[in-house]
Amino acid sequence: MWLALAIASWAVPLGVSAVLAWFRPNWATVAGVVLTAAVVGVSVWAAAAHQAWTSSEDQHGPVRTIAGFALAVPFAALG
Repeated sequence: MWLALAIASWAVPLGVSAVLAWFRPNWATVAGVVLTAAVVGVSVWAAAAHQAWTSSEDQHGPVRTIAGFALAVPFAALG
């Protein structure tokens, strides 16, 4: 059960945004800019509060890495 939830946590947003990029590129551009800004904001926050993010990612996994991976495929489809 936990493994299916872990896979769905990145596969569902990746799939939805890839379909959005393929069929509605104008919407996907706006969504991509907003999501990229969110990932950059979280990365800056993680740099500022390094100890808190390190302990959080030790418990929950590489959240920032998975978020970046989930953005890569939609941007490839958009390109």
